[in-house]
Amino acid sequence: MPTCSICGVLRERLVESIIEESRVSVCEDCAKFGKIISRPGVFKSSIPVKVNEEVIEYIEEGYHDRIKRARERKGMTQEDLAKSLAEKSSTIMNIESGRLKPTLKLAKKLEVFLNIEIISKDITITGGNKKIDFKKDNLTIGDLLRMKNDN
Repeated sequence: MPTCSICGVLRERLVESIIEESRVSVCEDCAKFGKIISRPGVFKSSIPVKVNEEVIEYIEEGYHDRIKRARERKGMTQEDLAKSLAEKSSTIMNIESGRLKPTLKLAKKLEVFLNIEIISKDITITGGNKKIDFKKDNLTIGDLLRMKNDN
C-alpha cells in the first residue's frame, strides 16, 4: 500500500498533486496544500521484498552416544573407525566421550560412514533486502527511510 509523500499515511488511493512546484502523490487530506492533477488511483507498492532464507546446521545433543552405538553395531573399534575416516583415534575417543564436538565436516563423514543422523538444520526466513527503483514516479521519502530503518 502506498504512502502519502507529505504525511506518510498508508492509503490505498493517492492523488497526484503539484505542491510547491513539485509533482507528488499525496492523500486526500494533504492534496489541499497544492493543485490536484489527477484523482485517486490504485497504486502498487514500489518496493518488492526479497525473502532471504538462511540455513543453520548444528550438531544435535547426544551425538556422542549415537556415534558410539553405531560404531559398536558395525563391530569396529575406535582405531578402526579413525583409520576409515582418516582421523586420529584420540579425536574419535574424545568425540565418543563427549569432550570434543566434531566439526560439521567430520560430522558429515560420520553420518555417511555410520549411517546415522547427528546434524540438524534450522531454516530462518527473513524479509531481507528491498530493491527500490528510483525511476518510478511514486517513490517517496518514506520509502527511503523505511529501507534505511530495515538495514
